[in-house]
This record gives sequence, C-alpha cells and structure tokens, in this order.
Amino acid sequence: MITKKTLVSGMFWSAVRVWGTRVTTLVVFMVLARLLAPDAIGTVALVTTYTQIIWTLLSAGLAEYLIQAKTRDPHREAAAFWVQVGAATLIAALLVVFREPAAALLLADAPDRVPLLLVMAALIPLQSMPQVAEGVLRRELAFKALAMRSTVIAFAGGATGVGLALAGWGVWSLMAKLVVEAVLDVVVVFWSARWHPFRSWSLAALAPARGFVAAMFGTRVVELIQSRSDALIVQAFLGTAALGYYSTGLRLFQICYELLGGMTWQVSVPFLSRLKEQPEEFRRVALRLGAVLSLVAIPGFGLLAIVAPDIVPVVFGEKWRAAAPVLAIYALAGLPFGAVHFLQVAPIALGRSASYFHITAVTAACVVAGAFAGVRYGLEAVALSGVLAEVVQVALVLRNSRGLLGIGPAAVLRSQRVPMLVGGLALAAAALALWAAQSAGTSLRLAAAFGSFGVVYALALLTLSPEAIGFLRELRGGVSSSRAQAPESGA
Repeated sequence: MITKKTLVSGMFWSAVRVWGTRVTTLVVFMVLARLLAPDAIGTVALVTTYTQIIWTLLSAGLAEYLIQAKTRDPHREAAAFWVQVGAATLIAALLVVFREPAAALLLADAPDRVPLLLVMAALIPLQSMPQVAEGVLRRELAFKALAMRSTVIAFAGGATGVGLALAGWGVWSLMAKLVVEAVLDVVVVFWSARWHPFRSWSLAALAPARGFVAAMFGTRVVELIQSRSDALIVQAFLGTAALGYYSTGLRLFQICYELLGGMTWQVSVPFLSRLKEQPEEFRRVALRLGAVLSLVAIPGFGLLAIVAPDIVPVVFGEKWRAAAPVLAIYALAGLPFGAVHFLQVAPIALGRSASYFHITAVTAACVVAGAFAGVRYGLEAVALSGVLAEVVQVALVLRNSRGLLGIGPAAVLRSQRVPMLVGGLALAAAALALWAAQSAGTSLRLAAAFGSFGVVYALALLTLSPEAIGFLRELRGGVSSSRAQAPESGA
C-alpha cells in the first residue's frame, strides 16, 4: 500500500537522485565548456541526439507498461529485455556494416566521423540494457537505489570527461564520458535491482502489452520529434557551432528543469498509478502537489530568465554569451511546470496512454513547424517557437484533464494563486535589484538580484503559504523515516 510517508520518502530520494546527478552534471559542464570549443559540444550533442532517438524508440513504452501492470511477471520482464537489446544490437550492427555512408549522412561536419559513428553504434545496445531493470526499481519504489546509481554514474563520467579534456582529447573526452556512463549504468542498475534476464521467456508474454505499447511507441516518436527536431534543424541550417550554442542554452535549461522539478517525474507515475481506483484522492493529490511544486517552479524559472544574460558569460566564459538568450527564453517554458505536471502524466498512470499521445503529437507538430519558421531568424527565434509549443501543450493538458479527471482550468488556476503571488513578489524584487544596480559590475548585479529574491521569497513563503511549510515538515519526517529503513534494493 502506498502511503503519504512512502510518497514523501520517494520524493526525497528522487530529489537526492536529481540534485546529486544534475549538480554534478552542471559542474562538469561548466568545466568542459571552458575547455572545449562550441563545435565539439555541438558534435557530441548531435551524437547524443541520435542515440537517444534510437534507444527511446526501442524502449517502446515497455518499461512504463511493466511499472503500471497489476502484477510482476519475471518472464515478461525477461522478454522485454531481450526484445529491446536484440533490436538495439541489430541497429548497431547495421551502422557498423554501413559505417561510411552512415557517417557521411549523420556526422558530415565531424572530422573523425567514422570513429565517432562506431562509438555511437556501441552506445546503442549499452544504453538499452538498463531500461527494464530500472523499470523494476521504479515499480518497487526503490528510489534510494536509483539515487545512488545516478550519482555514482554522473561522478565517474564527469571525472572521465574533465580529465581527458584537460589532457587535450577534445571531442573524444566527451565521447569517453558517454561510454563510461553507459557501461557503469549497466553494472550498477543490475546490481541494485538484483534482477537478471536469464530465464525462460517468449514473445507471447508481451501480448497483453500490445495496446499500451503501441500507443506509447507513437508517443515516444512524437516526444522525440518534440525534444530533438529543433537541434537537428539548427544543425542543418546554421551549422555545428550554432548547435553548440543552442544546445548549451537548452542543456542549461534542462538541468535547471530537473533540479527544480524533475524529481517528481520518477515518483508521479508509480505513485499515481496506485490511486486509479480513488478518483477523488487522485484529484486532490494532483492539485495539492502541483501547487507545492509551483512554489519552486514559478520563482525559480522566472529568476533564471531574468539573470541568464549576466550569469552565462560569468560562469561559462564570454565565448558562450550567444547561449544566454536561448537560456532566458527557454526558462519561460518552465513556469507552468508545477501547474500541469501531475495532470500531464495522469493518462499514463491511469493506463490511458492514447490521450497522452494525442497531446504530445500536437505539441511535436508545433515544435517542428516553429523551428522551421524560426531558424531563418536565428537561435532566439527557434527558442521562442519552443516556448510557444509549450503554451499549446499546457492548453491541451488542461483541456484533457477536464474530461479525464474532472479537473477544469478554473480549479487549476485556483490552486496556483499562492504560488503565482509568492513568485511574482520575489521576481519583482530581483528585477528591481537588477535595475537599481545596472551601473555596477556583473557580479554585484547578480548578488543584488539573488539576495533580494531570496529575502522576499522566504518572507512571502512563510506568510502566504503555510501549507508549503507543512509539506516541508512532512518531507523532513519522510527523510528521517527513510534513513531508519533498510536500503531499498528493489526486487
């Protein structure tokens, strides 16, 4: 049975996972951005785009199906593993056999395109192997094990990348980082889950998953179009160096996105799926947690948009100033995260993946159309088109939640009144401080903005949102209880 204590403990360890991983990633990225040229960053961004496209399509929603299924079936899990890994190995073999034309097509601007393609081919089966075992851990709510795994991998990969970059390896320092992370991921996740695929299986074990997987596969396709098409369009029309600037601004936004709210993605689906038969409780939890999450998302992303033009050149160096407008614009897309997150994942938790697919498909179409329209006007226009696509997605999620959950836009807005007020006051203080210190140095301007923001935010939170304080007390209690428990290792 899933209790409030389980949810809070899960959110704590998910927060440890996200913060430990993303803080490490951010620090590593800060160092690598100073050591490497924009075209090197752009080349590896292109490689990771291709590998993510392939292994995400190969997952086909099987992990989500295993998570939300009523009972566990080791034979079904083994079948899912071998289907995914077998398909990944086949694709990798095809890339190796046709490496010359494939490298010319996919990595035309890279000087070492064939060796890069071969490493990319090796990454595809490696990255597909941990997915089922990770699904087992998520199903069992073993978020402590997931947190430890992610932190170890991020640290080891980051150390490899930075060490080789300092030794002058250039783009290969980033490729070595990807390989080390992939190999460690396989080892650590299997050890944590105490799971192995070496048991009898057949494709018939996956027959009940066909409807769910078909809808999720379509969703994965359009999600990839939504998340990766802009990078491919930028590279095709503006070149690898421009992709380096664009992917850096977008990457920084994504890191902050996960730092401020990404921990809930790991918890929300397995938790909400246990509330399928309690619609009233489902609605109450979705709105309450959405309001608490917005108390972080609205002021956090708003502050990121305000300070991006100053903080990017300070942290990463003047050569990355072109990435600052991309970051500032994309930060606007994070403002509604808290309001719609739990409503957005509700169809998956309820086994209604078709409605999730429809929303994602329309959003993906908007991303592609916007990127093609904006690329002729520069990186800022491409980023703005991404934000407009997010606005469309929010509208679709709110519309869908009315029919699926009985939660209308008015109820969502009522739940967001306090977060919007708290965030608005804090952001106004930060903007006023930046304006007052406009003739000062950059460091002083940033200190004034962060200081004013922190003071006003804390006062507004204490005064206007006692519910959030109560939730933090529950979180502290969940942390204490989780420390007293034996380590979660999954099944």
